[in-house]
Amino acid sequence: MSLKSRKQQFINEIEEKILSGEWKIGDRLPTERELVDAFGTSRTVVNAGLAELSQKGFLSINPRQWTKVADYMKDGKLDVLYSVIRHNGENVDMNLMQGILDARKVVETESVILACRYRTDEDLKELDEIIEAENEVTDMESRIALDFRFHHMLCVAGHNPVYPLIMNSFEPIGQKYLKIFYSMIDESFKISVEHIDIVNAIKDRDEKRAVHALDTLLSEGETVVKKYGGIKK
Repeated sequence: MSLKSRKQQFINEIEEKILSGEWKIGDRLPTERELVDAFGTSRTVVNAGLAELSQKGFLSINPRQWTKVADYMKDGKLDVLYSVIRHNGENVDMNLMQGILDARKVVETESVILACRYRTDEDLKELDEIIEAENEVTDMESRIALDFRFHHMLCVAGHNPVYPLIMNSFEPIGQKYLKIFYSMIDESFKISVEHIDIVNAIKDRDEKRAVHALDTLLSEGETVVKKYGGIKK
C-alpha cells in the first residue's frame, strides 16, 4: 500500500472515531507513539494524517504537548461535511441537510439575480441544452447529473467567479440530496418544466420572477426531501 493510501486509511479511521462519538470534542488523542502502535502504521503516516485532520478542523494541535478533538462543526472546513455525509451513509441528518439547503438557496438566489443582469447568449444556449437533455433522459443517474449541472449553470450565468466554485464544492452533498429527491417523486415528473420558468425569467431579465421561480423550485424540493422516510435526526 502506498504512503498516500496508508495516510488516507489512518485519516478515515480517526474521523470514524470522532464522528461516531468514541472520541468526543475536547478529548485528548493518544501520543504519536501510541497512535503508531495502535494503528500499526509509521510515524510519517501519523504525522501527515494528524496535520491534514488539523487543517480540516477535526483536531486542535499544540505541538509537543497535546492533540485534542476540535469543535469540527464550528471550526472545520467544507471537507468536514463530506466526511460527515460519508459517515452517515444512507441516514440523513436533517439539521445538517437544512443547513446545506439554506446555504444553497443564498448562493443560487444571488446567482439568478446576477444572471438576469449579465447572462450571455451562450449562457442561455447552454441552459436550454440542459433542459432539452432533461426531457430525453429517463434513468435516475442521468437526471441527477443534469439537475446538478443546471443549478451549477445558473451560477455560471451570473458571472460571479466564486459562486460556481461554491456550487461545485456542494456536489458530493448535492448528489445525495438529489438521489433522495428523485427516489421520492413520480417517474413522470418533469423537473424541466420548472427549470424553463427560471430560464424564461432570466431571458426576460425579470429578477423578481426569476427569484420567485427559483424559490418555488427549491421549496418544493425541500418539502419532498423532508418527507424522506430514512431521515434520522
